[in-house]
Amino acid sequence: MDHSDTLEQAAEFARSAFNLMEERGIAATPDNFAIWYLYFAGRDPKMNRSLDTLLKGDEAISMERSAEIHREFFWAKAKTPSSTTPPPRSNKN
Repeated sequence: MDHSDTLEQAAEFARSAFNLMEERGIAATPDNFAIWYLYFAGRDPKMNRSLDTLLKGDEAISMERSAEIHREFFWAKAKTPSSTTPPPRSNKN
């Protein structure tokens, strides 16, 4: 993932992500935040088109649907062809 956002850009993307999650009743988990931060950063056009379609509907975005989105756009990019489990999370403090 590209980490070249300025402090101001990152703050704006983060605010927008949290505002949308709050408005749509989406839990502010790290995986959900990653989805919506990237959405507002606009770096994955395919993901944005998928999320735009989802946002046009009035239905709630469930935890299950959020997990599917995360797997499709984050886990699928990170795993290797022989991998069968999600990549481990870093425990850095």
